[in-house]
Amino acid sequence: MPPVPVTITFRLVPGIRMSSGRAVGFLEGHPDLNAAPAYKSFSQKVSDSMNVRIQRWTDGHDGPKGWFHGFPNRKEFKECFVFKYKEHRLYGFLCNPKKEAPAFRLCVLTTHDTKFEWETDDSNLKEVELWRKHLVSLAAIKYVFPEPKKGLLHG
Repeated sequence: MPPVPVTITFRLVPGIRMSSGRAVGFLEGHPDLNAAPAYKSFSQKVSDSMNVRIQRWTDGHDGPKGWFHGFPNRKEFKECFVFKYKEHRLYGFLCNPKKEAPAFRLCVLTTHDTKFEWETDDSNLKEVELWRKHLVSLAAIKYVFPEPKKGLLHG
């Protein structure tokens, strides 16, 4: 049987306040997009701890690095981002879905993994990069963050 087409969607993380400068959400709809299902399966303690980290970033803080960070020194992964709690990692990518607000940053979570080593597994970042560049990802984000409609000028 040929593969059944899937619908990729984007939704903001439930219970996290979007600020004027940042927001975080999940890309969903494909078996490889495991961040949302993993998040849903977290124990209350893990979920609460991860939410504190996500909200801190959304509120405009850039640290502590032990809670979340980007990969600015890795040219091929400079748009990747990770939220961390103990062994849990939620990986995603940063983008700017609002052309009218160029400073606004959206973190799109795609991948969950458990990590016990010091270094990040590049396979996670490579997967995030594939989703970042995929047209279905961009379409799903645009559905939630549509471009403003241009009004007609009356003179």
